[in-house]
Parts: sequence; structure tokens; C-alpha cells
Amino acid sequence: LILTSMTEMSFNMAGFVATITNTFLECIQNVVCKTLCGRWTAPQVQFYTSVVASTMQIPMLLWASDSSLLTSTGLQSPIWWVILGDGFMYHLQWLSNFMVMDLVSPLTLSVSNTFKRGLIIMFSIFYFQNHVSASNYCGMGLMFLGVGLYTWSKQRDGDSPAASKAADTRDT
Repeated sequence: LILTSMTEMSFNMAGFVATITNTFLECIQNVVCKTLCGRWTAPQVQFYTSVVASTMQIPMLLWASDSSLLTSTGLQSPIWWVILGDGFMYHLQWLSNFMVMDLVSPLTLSVSNTFKRGLIIMFSIFYFQNHVSASNYCGMGLMFLGVGLYTWSKQRDGDSPAASKAADTRDT
């Protein structure tokens, strides 16, 4: 990801470190959620993670934003609608994530999330017509190579969904 995004005009090392940390934490979260889904339902896991996230984010929101925006106009304030919309979209994202998690391993989900992030960076480079350097192309190539090698190794080992489905039909 760093090779793909480092020459962006708005590249910021603090933002990049936050993105890499987020990617790492999502990988851990995928593994933990896969384990928890065996004991809890997806809405229960979603509820408890949302409570923890809200507990951590609300104090920062109150500290970082203008408190008059939050208190003076009540629910008429645009920031509350943005927060509600963001929470709803986050909920939909995680529900779809849980559905996908039932079908694939946490590693496959993490690889697909990393691939998604790389594609977003790549498309933003081309959409905003930013200068693309050799390191950008190298990063994009490494991303495609990594996903390709992961897919190849899964297919070679017979872990692809098509191979699993074929094995299931042979067993019946």
C-alpha cells in the first residue's frame, strides 16, 4: 500500500500509519469475529463492537468538535445526521462482512480487504489524474502479484469454493 500511495499529493505519514494500523486491526478483528460467530449471532457481535466503538469515539468527538454544533440545535444539527448515516453504513458493511465471513476464511477476507484498499488507491490516482511514478506501478504490481499468488495457492491446494462445492457433490 505504501508503494501505491506514497506519491499522492495529499500523502500524509500520520494518515498512512493510521491506515496501516486500521488494516492490521481489521485482520485481527476478522479472526476474532470468526471465532465469536460460533458462539454469538452476527447482530450480537455487531452490538457489542458498536458499544465499545461508541464508548471510545464519543469522548473524542466531543473534544475535537465545536460543542456548540452538538448542543445548540439538537438533532437539527447536520453533524448528528452525518453520525447516524455513518453508523448505519457501518452496520450494513459489517452485516455484509459477516455474511462473507461465513463463506471464506479470515485470511481470505483480509486479503480481499487489502486488495480493495489497493484498488481504491489505484482508482483515485487515475480519477484525479495524479502523476504515477515507478514506485506506484511497483506497488500496484505487488498488490496484484500477492492476490494472484494467494488465489493460485488456494486453488492448487483445492481450497477454492468451486473445489469445495465439487467435493461436496462427490460425497453425496
